[in-house]
Amino acid sequence: LGCVMYTPSRFEVVHSKLYVHKEFSRSDFALFKLLIVFAGIYLVCLLINICVSISAASYRRKQEHDRKIIVQSLKTFANFIDVKDRYTNGHSLRVAAYAGEIARRMKNKDVDPDNIYYMALLHDVGKIAISDDILNKPGALSPEERKIIETHTVKGGQILKDFTALPEICDGAMYHHERFDGSGYPTGLAGAD
Repeated sequence: LGCVMYTPSRFEVVHSKLYVHKEFSRSDFALFKLLIVFAGIYLVCLLINICVSISAASYRRKQEHDRKIIVQSLKTFANFIDVKDRYTNGHSLRVAAYAGEIARRMKNKDVDPDNIYYMALLHDVGKIAISDDILNKPGALSPEERKIIETHTVKGGQILKDFTALPEICDGAMYHHERFDGSGYPTGLAGAD
């Protein structure tokens, strides 16, 4: 605190007292109070945002971990299917890779490429219900054996009917041998059907 005094003549200060009267404080201004309130709200929001971000990051890590478990489980199951049929070993993984990539490149917002990938992994699940003698028979199949092989689609649909988390997976197994011209099996669906 300092002061300057100007007088036309010289003087000497022997004893002085200085009285200070407070005219105002920052808190007397409404804008200051408003800024304090906004600062408090900002800090609370910042803390909430930090907590939510930490929680969301933890949730995303958990979700990614769960997704890896699901994919690895489905791949393992696909390996069981493919090992049973020595002629198509690795087929399910290849079909899944191609189907997933095609779905991604189509960029259809109504189609989830991951779901297509999962469906393709298990499309041949019905083969586990087919006899190894028929599945791995060297040479041509008889008409009766061919009919038995063709039942893998229906059997696959039956095996996956309780997989309700991804309802289309049952259809993937059931109808993957249908053809656009109607010459496929098991039901001979044609066109958009």
